[in-house]
Amino acid sequence: MRALVAIIALIVAQGHAAEIDGRIANVEEVTEGIEAFLGSRNNVLLTVYAPWCEYSKAMVGVLRSIGEIVNSDALAKSRLSIAKLDGNFYGTDAVALQVNSYPQVVLFKNGIPKLYSGPKVLSQILHFINSEMGLDLQPKTNTKTKDIQIVTDDTIDSFINGGNFVVLQILSRTSRVAQEVAGWYQTLTQTYSNEPSITITAMEAERNPVSSKKYKVDPATPKIIIFHKGRQYPFGEPELSPGSLVYFINKVAGTNRNLDGSLNTKAGRVPELHSAVKGNAFKAPLLKSALAKAEEMSQNNPTDKDIALYLRVLKKVNEKGATWVTTEISRLAGLVHANSVSEDKIDLFTKRLNILNSMLPMESDDDNHHEEL
Repeated sequence: MRALVAIIALIVAQGHAAEIDGRIANVEEVTEGIEAFLGSRNNVLLTVYAPWCEYSKAMVGVLRSIGEIVNSDALAKSRLSIAKLDGNFYGTDAVALQVNSYPQVVLFKNGIPKLYSGPKVLSQILHFINSEMGLDLQPKTNTKTKDIQIVTDDTIDSFINGGNFVVLQILSRTSRVAQEVAGWYQTLTQTYSNEPSITITAMEAERNPVSSKKYKVDPATPKIIIFHKGRQYPFGEPELSPGSLVYFINKVAGTNRNLDGSLNTKAGRVPELHSAVKGNAFKAPLLKSALAKAEEMSQNNPTDKDIALYLRVLKKVNEKGATWVTTEISRLAGLVHANSVSEDKIDLFTKRLNILNSMLPMESDDDNHHEEL
């Protein structure tokens, strides 16, 4: 029983995306107040966040990447610390830093703070660090990046009539809300950097009156629509936030991304096979039945990669036994967080982890919940 409890604890720890108030590799958490923290450090890039803030949650992947990049550069590591502070808990510090919205990035250079006011995206924050600190930090070579495609009245048809899911934001320069949304909307390029079927686009309402009229744009509110093969899917959630928009895109496009770009626990799931393997790691007869089902489905769907992955995993489990499941989970969890692994491999390993996790007893059933954010 102790072994089973330990296994379940391991899965809970490894199967979910990091939260902004949780541990992020190579990023220090300020737990003693900012003055005490700065006392032993000359230069700090600090992100002030609030645990409840959707915009803060969208920063997890960016912070993780910055921490990895700085940690892997000897000069940068010797000059700069990366940290985060809960502004909700340390409210006095947040006020002293003139933080009026979350998240706020502040660079302390020799103890003197400088607020970062640009988009909360990796490339722009690295540029800010480089220009202020005399460094040459670059995104990892295995990190895919996408740019927001700028759409106009003249070019919109060429975008929306293709085969991709095209996410379009139409916003007004005069809208305060629209400008706030524009700041985190760019993070979608990182969230969906490994999804070739997703194209992130934007349009300025004032310069494109034909489209603004056609799609009934309210100058005070950003208009977001997903286009796919001639169909339109307007964003209709009551609150526009990073989490709600990622949930909407996942629902329309059939993707399974968390805010930080990692895959959620539904990625790679084949419902019929998921039902057959769930909780059955220690039930050999049921796994043999699941293997037979996977072989049949693979023959009928030879190009389905998710079915093929189930088949490979089930063959291994039937060959190696239930103890291999826990050993393989530990191995894959280490690979998923390794700096040298490509995004394609991380996605593949995450899907394998999802299958193996589902085989363990007492796996939480998230079928009726939103994707992890």
